[in-house]
Amino acid sequence: MPLNLFVKLFFGVLLTGALIAIVAANFQRDPEFSLFKWKLNREAPTEVKLSQAIRGKITRTIEAPGKVEADVEVKISSQVVGRIVNLPVKEGDFVKKDKLVVQLDLIQYKAEVRSAEAKVNRLRASIQSADSDLAKSERDFERSRRLFNNQAISRTELVDFETVYQKEKQHLAMCKAELVEAEATLDKVKEDLLHTTIQSPINGIVSQLLAKEGEIVVIGTMNNAGTVVMTISDPDTRVVRARIDENNISLVREGQMAVVHLQNNDNLALTGKVLRISPKGIKPGSTAGAPATTSSDNDVAIFETIISLDSPPPEVRLGMNANVDIQVDERDDVLSVPTQAVLHRQARDLPSGLLEQIPDQYSKGGGVKDPLRRYHQVVFVESEGKAKCRLVKTGISDENRVEIISGLSEGETVITGPYRVFEKLKDSKPVKELTEDDEGARKDL
Repeated sequence: MPLNLFVKLFFGVLLTGALIAIVAANFQRDPEFSLFKWKLNREAPTEVKLSQAIRGKITRTIEAPGKVEADVEVKISSQVVGRIVNLPVKEGDFVKKDKLVVQLDLIQYKAEVRSAEAKVNRLRASIQSADSDLAKSERDFERSRRLFNNQAISRTELVDFETVYQKEKQHLAMCKAELVEAEATLDKVKEDLLHTTIQSPINGIVSQLLAKEGEIVVIGTMNNAGTVVMTISDPDTRVVRARIDENNISLVREGQMAVVHLQNNDNLALTGKVLRISPKGIKPGSTAGAPATTSSDNDVAIFETIISLDSPPPEVRLGMNANVDIQVDERDDVLSVPTQAVLHRQARDLPSGLLEQIPDQYSKGGGVKDPLRRYHQVVFVESEGKAKCRLVKTGISDENRVEIISGLSEGETVITGPYRVFEKLKDSKPVKELTEDDEGARKDL
C-alpha cells in the first residue's frame, strides 16, 4: 500500500473516532440531546417603562419670575431745593397719612415770602397813586378841551394835556400788570414755603430711606432725576410683579388664577389672580419708564404683570423673589399620557402604514420643502409584547401630562422611557416592561 494512501486512511479513522467520542460524550451529558431541535435566534426584547392613557384634569400653566412689591407705593422727593433739618422717621416705621416725614430749612423761603408781600403792597400803593394822577390828568384834559373850544388855548397846548392823560392811563395799566405778576410770585413762594414741609400722602411703612438729616435735596430736571428721600409702601397692597415674555403674554388674561412660590420658602404656596397686564413691553435690563442700556431690538420684550395675593402672611416681605405659575387653560375629563411619551418623528422614519394616515393638507403644508423630512407627533403603544407606532394629535399640557385629542383610546399602554431607548425604538420592536427591581439591580451594577 502506498505511503500517502496509508496516511490518509490513518487520519480519516482518527477524525471519525474523535467525532464518535464527542457525540457519545454529549449523549452522556444531556440525555435529551436526541430531541434537540434547531431554533432561529430571536431579537432580545427592549426593556421599557409603561404607562396607561387615562382621563383626568389638565391645567396648563405659564411660569414667570417675579418680585413682591406694594401696589400702592410712593417715592418721596422734594419740590424745592433745601437742606434737611428734621427727619423724624426711620426705615420700617409706620406712618399715617399727612404725618410729617421731612422738614427742610425754611428761613430762605420765609424771607422770599416777605419780599414778595412787600412788593405786592408797594404796587398796590403805586396803583392808588397812579389812579389819582390819572384822575387829575383827565380833569386837566377836559378843561383844556373846553378852553380850546372857546379859543382860549392853542391846539398844541390841548395835545400836551391829552398826552399827559394817556401817559397816566398807561402807567396805571402797567402798575396793575406788575401787581398781577407780583401776586403770582407771592403765590409761588408761598407754595415753595409749604413744600419745605413734606407729609406722607398715604398710610404705610417707610420701606426705604435714602437721605439723612443735614443733606441737601435737589429737584428733578430733564437730565437729573432729583433727590428721592424715601419710599413709603402700603403693605396691605402687596402684589407680585411678574415678568412674562412676549411668547406667552397672549395667553394671559385678567382674572386668571395664579400660584406664587417664594424662593426662600418652598413649602409656602400663595394663591392670587392676574390683576392687570402692562400694555407695553420693555426690553431686558430696563425698568418701566426707562430705556434699556444693554438690550437690542431683537431681544424678547417683557410684559410686567401684576398678581394680587390672597391674604399674604406677614413673612411675605416686600422685595422677596418669587416664581409665579399662571393657570392659562384648564380642561376636565380629557385623555392624557405622560409628557415624555409623546415623540417627534420625521415622516421618512414612520412605518409605511402611518404615512397614509397623514392628512394631505398637513403633509403639503409650508415649512420644510421635503414632506418626508417634516416632523409628526407619535407615541409607541405596547401591544402583545411589541411596540406599535401611532400618530397622535395633542392639546394642552402641564408639567407631567399632555392631552391626547386623537390617535389613542383610554386604557391603552404607552411607552414612557427610559429616554435612551427612544432613539432606537422602532415599530414592531419586541419590548418588555422594566420593573423597579430590574432598574434598581441595574443601578447597583
